[in-house]
Amino acid sequence: MTSTENRRRNDARKMNLRGAAGRAVRRVAAWAQERALTPAALRVRFRDAAAALDRWTVNTFNPVYPHRASS
Repeated sequence: MTSTENRRRNDARKMNLRGAAGRAVRRVAAWAQERALTPAALRVRFRDAAAALDRWTVNTFNPVYPHRASS
């Protein structure tokens, strides 16, 4: 195991993430490292992704008519 893998595993452990959540954190860390992204660049990307997920959630699970997906 390389030191990078160890560091990712320790980061996930510090956040008390096990299983799929820990794997997701390690996957994102590897992805960011491959692209040499700064924390600021990551924040922008994840802010955009979170906004897109919010829109999808509201559009898919319409809170006004929960039994009917909005178009």
